[in-house]
Amino acid sequence: MLGCGLAQISYPRERSNMSDFKWYAVHVLPQKEKAVCATLTKRMAHANLSDLFKTVVAPEETEMVVRNGKKAQVNKKIYPGYVFVNMVLDVDTQNIVRSTPGVASFVSSASNKIIPIKDADIKVILDAMNPDNNKPKVKWHKNDKIRVTKGPFVDLVGTVEDIFEDKQKMKVMIQIFGRDTPIELEYHQVTREN
Repeated sequence: MLGCGLAQISYPRERSNMSDFKWYAVHVLPQKEKAVCATLTKRMAHANLSDLFKTVVAPEETEMVVRNGKKAQVNKKIYPGYVFVNMVLDVDTQNIVRSTPGVASFVSSASNKIIPIKDADIKVILDAMNPDNNKPKVKWHKNDKIRVTKGPFVDLVGTVEDIFEDKQKMKVMIQIFGRDTPIELEYHQVTREN
């Protein structure tokens, strides 16, 4: 991964054992996920603690949107307001993370004990970021009300009957001359009707 989505840091093994590395969730200020990720990566290298940090993740997924009638892919935060850090938790690493600009706090228990994320949970998060597993998607559902914005049926309102995500198309029932008529439309030809 490029950018701050996933920052890989090299570390010597003699200072820390592989089993000491755990994933921790860090609550950050709104819209500061990437900045915290980049700053934290620099700070750990500057403090010579890179061997205690492995990975910093600001999870994003790719989503297909229609803007001005054109399809576009945008990166959307999976967990807005959170950064995930794979590290050895000790006083030094805890202080570096907490004093990073934009960091609010570690996610902790009711007794303020910092708790690591379960391996199964972090696997789901990392899998969601994998572009091979993460096809761009538009969140259309059966029975959604839509309005046609392009083509010969402009301004007609219909109901989604079927979705063909692989083709980026949908089958819509539209009333023409008082009868429901099935029409196949591309995602970029419709908008959600309120």
